[in-house]
Amino acid sequence: MQDASQLRLSYGKDFSDGILNNCGNFFSGQTGRDTAQLLSDRFGKTMQDRESYTATYSDLQITQSRVLEHVIPVSRIASLSSGEFVCMEADTPAQPIPVKTFCCRLVSDLPSPAGALAEPLVVRDVSEEALMANFELIRGQVEAIVQGELQRIGDAPELGHLVL
Repeated sequence: MQDASQLRLSYGKDFSDGILNNCGNFFSGQTGRDTAQLLSDRFGKTMQDRESYTATYSDLQITQSRVLEHVIPVSRIASLSSGEFVCMEADTPAQPIPVKTFCCRLVSDLPSPAGALAEPLVVRDVSEEALMANFELIRGQVEAIVQGELQRIGDAPELGHLVL
């Protein structure tokens, strides 16, 4: 998914929340405010030391405090640049990961001429006929699934509300 709103749109709030709450690994680029808030909350908070200064004509006061702040703030997630990501990895007791939550930037170290695109790797040539045969096979399988479900719903009166 590109944004949590897509998940909610497809599955509804309760089901999408269940999916998100079962995820142990998160990998995200720039995203909208709601998803950025969800991720920032998931990444957690940490205690940060703060100092504030108050100056008057006769005195300088330094106030030190500790505040609980998001590890990765919403504003940081919402303003990531191309190639920047925020991540959270799950680990196991047998293989702990010392840094589970982090920001990163992908850097290409491959030299290439300015503006040049690499040629795509050809794994195998596919003929137009083979492509259409595969399309028709998948189309037939989808139609069979749809017909099977319509038959199942038609045979169960309590499911009749599912068909318009």
